[in-house]
Amino acid sequence: MVDGDLETVGTFTPKGAIRKGFERAGSVVRRQQYQRQYQRRVEGSLRTETLIKLDVPTYIVYVEIYPASIIRNLALDTTTEAKPPKRALSFETIEDKRGQKIEGTQPVRFRIGREILYLRLSANALEDHNNVSSGDEEHEMRIPLKGAAISEVKFYGRQ
Repeated sequence: MVDGDLETVGTFTPKGAIRKGFERAGSVVRRQQYQRQYQRRVEGSLRTETLIKLDVPTYIVYVEIYPASIIRNLALDTTTEAKPPKRALSFETIEDKRGQKIEGTQPVRFRIGREILYLRLSANALEDHNNVSSGDEEHEMRIPLKGAAISEVKFYGRQ
């Protein structure tokens, strides 16, 4: 995602799908007839993320993200830990524009204002309506998830 070429695109990798269909509810309506309700259920995770490591801990004033698709609920987090962080608690959140939906291809600037070594970008996956499949049960659909796309992430520090 940081290669200096705006023609290339990196995508978040989703690990899940959405299943929509009728399911039996817990209450009995009449003599062993269960009420059926249409439900939407996420299998796996709706959240996707990518981790960018700088060469050395660096004071970053802001980053610019160049979107190549819609990005829903984008969040940035940073850490200066030397090892790849495994716990969510080791990251510090960036509050600037947190959770916003980004549309278009214009770069979006996020104020960082701290020293970082790792930048974690996370966003909600998008529904892939072009590859919807029918399930085994009647009136059930499985909608795969696809990741949002970013063409570039640029870091700006101070000298």
